Amino acid sequence: MLIRKGHRILVHIVSAAFPKLDRNLNTGNPFGMDSKMQVARQTVFHDAKHPSHIVLPAIPPK
Repeated sequence: MLIRKGHRILVHIVSAAFPKLDRNLNTGNPFGMDSKMQVARQTVFHDAKHPSHIVLPAIPPK
């Protein structure tokens, strides 16, 4: 994918990839043992104490 100067990348953080991966009902129990789901919450820290980053390798154009 070519990302030109000035363009932006959207980062979408999720806790599921169904149907690629089996559903995770967020209960902590083994898969297939629950029928009710619990809401999952993700936290991305981005302060001096908890720095976060994403590494995007750059391949020079040919």
